[in-house]
Order: sequence, then C-alpha cells, then structure tokens
Amino acid sequence: MTATTVSRLATTIAMVLVLSACPAISPNRPPPPSLDHAAQLAQRGDHAAAAREFEALAAENNVVDAPPLSLRAAREWLANASAVDAERVLLALPALTGPLATQRKLLGAELDLLKGAATRAWQVLNEIPAPNGSGDFAQQYFLLRQRVALATGRPLEAVRAEASAEQLAESDTARNTSRLQLLRALRDAAQQGIKIEPQQARDPTARGWLEQGYRSDVAQALYAPWVLHTGLGPESAYSAQMAKVIAFALEVAGAPIVKGGAQNLVTAFETLINDHGGAIRVGADVERVLLHDTTGAARG
Repeated sequence: MTATTVSRLATTIAMVLVLSACPAISPNRPPPPSLDHAAQLAQRGDHAAAAREFEALAAENNVVDAPPLSLRAAREWLANASAVDAERVLLALPALTGPLATQRKLLGAELDLLKGAATRAWQVLNEIPAPNGSGDFAQQYFLLRQRVALATGRPLEAVRAEASAEQLAESDTARNTSRLQLLRALRDAAQQGIKIEPQQARDPTARGWLEQGYRSDVAQALYAPWVLHTGLGPESAYSAQMAKVIAFALEVAGAPIVKGGAQNLVTAFETLINDHGGAIRVGADVERVLLHDTTGAARG
C-alpha cells in the first residue's frame, strides 16, 4: 500500500467520523419539530407524539403564537386518553379571550368527560353558544355534544347533535359514517341501560315536539304559532299536546278560511240577520238596549 493510498484512506475515515458526529445528519436523531410533522403524526393516530411535538413548538414560539399550539397539544393528549397531560397543558395556558377562550372551554368539557365528570361536561357545553357556521370547531363541538349527551342519558340530544354535525359533512360518505357512529353509540348506550325508546324521550313542549319530529325549519315555523290560539307559548307546559291537537285538526279539516275573503263572513251574518227580521244600523249611538217583555228579543 502506497503512501498516497494510506493518505486517502485516512482522509476518508476522518470524513466519515466527522459526518457521523454531525447532529443534523445523524440517523438516530429525530428531525426538529415542525407544524407539518405534528399534523402528520396526529393524522396517523400517533396522538402522544403529536402532542409532544405541538408542546415543543409552543415552547419555541412567542406569547401570541404559543397558545394555539398548546391547545392543539391538549387536544392530542385528549385523543390519546391522557387526562393528566391534557390537564397539565390546559392549566399552563395564560388567560385567553375570544375564540381561543371558547376552544379552551370546549377542551375543558372534553377533559371532564374523560375524567368521568359527564354532568359537569354537559354544564360546560351548555355555556358555549352553539356554532352557526362550519369549520373544525363546529364539528368538534357537535361531536363532543353527542358523546356527552349519551354519557348523561340524553339520547335525544345526542341525535340532535349528530344531525347538526351531519349538516357540516362534506360528502355523502362522511354523512353515512356519522350516522353509523351514532347508531353504534346508541346501541352501546342501550346496552349500558340508557333508555332510548321514543316514549321515554317525549318533550312536553311544542318547541321540543317540533324540533324532534320535523327537520324542516319551515314546517316548524308553520306549526309553532298555532299553539298561541290555546293561550300557550311554544315552550309552555302541555303545549306539545295542544299543538298536536291543532295539527291533527288542520290535517283532517284544513284551515277555516272564508271563500272570497273575510268580508264575506260579515256579509253572511248580515244576510242571516235581515232574513230573520233584524236590521243592522251603523254610525248610530246606543244608549240602551230594549228587550221585548215576553220573548226577550231586542227591539230598540
């Protein structure tokens, strides 16, 4: 072996040693945390690893950017059923406002559910206004509401939550998946002793009956005012029963509308009075009504 060969071999060995010691290229060192990599971990179902990466990213960012990352870390810990870690992250958050505060509250409700405090979770959810639009938060809200409703023995509320979540689905496949998940959850709830028969879930108010029985907002709006004719409001006790009576009457006989307009009702009474010898006077002052001595009929 020549001196040149030895020199080249020594140089190669030195380069290999240097490269193997370089932390950026070492195969045993994990890549630096990144938002994309954390999201990929979450999508793969490695929620614990995703949570740790989101926490690392939050630690590297400033006060403004860190809370959203910490909230994502808490969500991944909850998905991993790690109540202790999720609570640790949520407690470390500073005071939040606006949408971040609402997200923090939603995660708190999910943490209560994970810890077995379903009643507390239901109370917290009812303090959060139901989202009107679409997006991840709305989907998370209604899916969590469905779970908590079943955990607290409210199957009807679970169905309502699923119907709201279903409207946010982006495809028929997603909607069918949502329905199947609800059916499985209802089956599991029934096996645990929760009553889900319709007779156990009746709502005594007209509003509850309409929301349960009619998906169309138009149908609900058409029926709701009729109960006012009974002196009850849509949320009054027993209003559901009265609304059903009126709905049945409208179904069988229809609405009593005078042909040709309401004026014809007055005209019909005028004809009836004239045919029986009476007279209608308008624009006259009435001081008293005189009655016939024997028949009791009005005579002036």
